[in-house]
Amino acid sequence: MFRFPAIKFSPCEIDWLKANRDTRSINEISLYIGKSRNAIKNKLLELDGKAPKKGKKNKISRIGKRDDIVIDNKTQFFRSSWEANVARWLIWEKKNWKFEPKVFVFEEIKQGTVSYCPDFQLDNNWLEIKGMLDGNSQTAIRRFKKYYPEEFAKLQTIVGRPNTKADKFFKKMGVPVIAYISDLDKKYKSVIPNWE
Repeated sequence: MFRFPAIKFSPCEIDWLKANRDTRSINEISLYIGKSRNAIKNKLLELDGKAPKKGKKNKISRIGKRDDIVIDNKTQFFRSSWEANVARWLIWEKKNWKFEPKVFVFEEIKQGTVSYCPDFQLDNNWLEIKGMLDGNSQTAIRRFKKYYPEEFAKLQTIVGRPNTKADKFFKKMGVPVIAYISDLDKKYKSVIPNWE
């Protein structure tokens, strides 16, 4: 369904980590051996004989490739199970779509949110799938409206449930909410294969 690549440390990397753990910061170590800071912290805990902390699993945001969705002979990568399920729904409905086909750059902005990439292109429209709506996401949508008003007029969204922060935000911005994930789950979970 989706895959998380296992983070492996070679014997050389482990030796280097042991030798440099006290003289270098986690950020430096991350850059030197090309592993995430969390992977390094967990490996250090493991080397000290302590179990790495298990984080809460986010059941909504499962990043990875989906073996059942193949585009141009490649398994498709998605940033969440919601995006993958929307792709399955679009395939089921025989819609013409592309995943993250274009990035809109805000040329005049030099810091912070400098671009926006809609999740899907659906014929001539853009489709954004949004669960948690953080400040960066709101800024991206506002700037998209300001700097690309013609493209913004083509934006539609799918959010988790009615009356959530995301639902209210998009409606306030004038973006049509074309579906709710909660409704799609009820209708298609037992119908469309591999639904997450």
